[in-house]
Amino acid sequence: MHFSTEDGDTNEQPASAWRFATHPQAGFTHEGYVLTMKADDDGWTGAAFVNRRLRPELGGLGVYLRYDSTTLPTYIAWRMMREGLYALGMEPATNPFGNPRDLIAQGYPLILAPGSERRYALEFGILVGASAIDEFESSLPR
Repeated sequence: MHFSTEDGDTNEQPASAWRFATHPQAGFTHEGYVLTMKADDDGWTGAAFVNRRLRPELGGLGVYLRYDSTTLPTYIAWRMMREGLYALGMEPATNPFGNPRDLIAQGYPLILAPGSERRYALEFGILVGASAIDEFESSLPR
């Protein structure tokens, strides 16, 4: 799989392809990646889509997501780089891909009983400029 790196080079690196958006490609098939996210001591983690070349006078633009990984333990990054159908997805989830029976057996909370509820905490935001992008990046658990 080919993708463009931040410096514009094209490389073959399938293991990290989920980290990059490419130019639109004819016939591209969607891709989904289940990723392990590092969380802080309170269980919070985050992800962002950033393009430092957008609005270069500011140092870039991005969107971010922070969420409680104790309630959304699975993170799915997906991308569709097809001409005419171009999208990126940030999808915290209760479970990864798989057969529902197998996932329930593994302890994933797929089913809500009648009358029960769950609460999820998420924060979405916009990153304007290099300092905001750098600050978000430095806030992520390492």
